[in-house]
Amino acid sequence: MLKIAKKILWSILFFIVFVMAIYEIPVIYFSYSQGNLRPADAILVLGSGYMDVAKDRAMAGLKLYEKGLAPVIIFAGGKTNYPKSEALFMSEYIKSQSSSTPPVILEENSKSTYENLVNVRNILESKSATTTDIRSIIIVSNNFHLFRSYLIAKNVGFESVEWYSADGAGGQRAFTFTDKVKNNFNEFIKLIGLLQNLLHL
Repeated sequence: MLKIAKKILWSILFFIVFVMAIYEIPVIYFSYSQGNLRPADAILVLGSGYMDVAKDRAMAGLKLYEKGLAPVIIFAGGKTNYPKSEALFMSEYIKSQSSSTPPVILEENSKSTYENLVNVRNILESKSATTTDIRSIIIVSNNFHLFRSYLIAKNVGFESVEWYSADGAGGQRAFTFTDKVKNNFNEFIKLIGLLQNLLHL
């Protein structure tokens, strides 16, 4: 009986490792395939509940704006670990770090990546009568977060989605090996939930 239990346990463990290894393929692709970005209608910087991570993402978005890759930056993120929204925190941070004053749109009511993208899409649709319709975006986030963010962006209706990793962009946060394992595992679980919702399972 004990041998059977051990075999079942090892089989489950092997299956989990195998599935996570498959999951890492798109994660690695999105991490290292951001080469020559095409200009887009907007740069979308996704928020984080960690200040150092949010700062790196904000600086990465500013870097793309200064390269002329989009005429506007959208900061997305509601209130989590800050007294102000993640979006406002990132917007104020780039103003304190650069003389550039890019046009900014804030999405301040979301508490998840899915809500980030849905709310941003709704904001842009409500502004379409007075602003240029934004159909293409460059998503800025960290390596582990890009694949799921891309899937959501396409699902909510953005026609063209490019991506850019903020890892090390502002020099605020260097992820340790333990951080990377934890982040990738959390993303794996969230991706399963996302796919269940998208496929109506």
